[in-house]
Amino acid sequence: MGCMPSEKSTVLIVDDEIEICSLLSQLLEDAGFATLKSHTSADALEKLKTEAVDLVLTDVRLPGLNGIDLMRKIKGVSANLPILLMSGYSDFGFTKAQDEGAAGFFAKPINYEALVDAVKQTLLAQNKTWHRKHERVFIGKSVEMVLRRYEGARATKIINIGVGGFFLALDADFPEVGENVHFLIDFDDGEAPFIGNGICRWTRLKADGDTPSGVGIEFVDLEDKPRERIIRLLAKQKTS
Repeated sequence: MGCMPSEKSTVLIVDDEIEICSLLSQLLEDAGFATLKSHTSADALEKLKTEAVDLVLTDVRLPGLNGIDLMRKIKGVSANLPILLMSGYSDFGFTKAQDEGAAGFFAKPINYEALVDAVKQTLLAQNKTWHRKHERVFIGKSVEMVLRRYEGARATKIINIGVGGFFLALDADFPEVGENVHFLIDFDDGEAPFIGNGICRWTRLKADGDTPSGVGIEFVDLEDKPRERIIRLLAKQKTS
């Protein structure tokens, strides 16, 4: 498990399935968080007006206003509030979640241990998360790849980088969910390659339409030059 923020943080859970909402609430409270529960977007928005919330965890499919529109409304008034998305439908995935501004995405059925860990990581400041030394020795899978320039690779869905991690298209030799991953990705453009360590959070073993098979890797630590470059790329993506 990752490190907890120094103060108790509150997570707002939004899911119309009452049993799942209650289960997530119990898991997060057992991990040291305070939780609030909503079963509709309208109720979630009301709670956000009166409650101090540090992170929102919402399902995509909700009655009335869906989770994507809920996220857009939240971002319109609180751009820095991190939001994690969940979905049990194949027509929504990690890349689309990142494009919409989510801090992360979890496919149902959920790996609950990975989700709790992701909440912890998300609530750490970005620089602190990427700079900190991980508690475990990184013995796991190594992924090395040379790609075209980042913009081209992103446009063809080979890679997509977000605040908390990245998607990388693979067609074989997948890491296991929860496995440590050391990565070196060179864009063959004269700049420093992305070098760091992460954890595999999910895998898509088969392509889904024009979305390739691949893995979602959560950042654990990055070397300084790749970290600075990723921050620049993310800023550029937000304005493009």
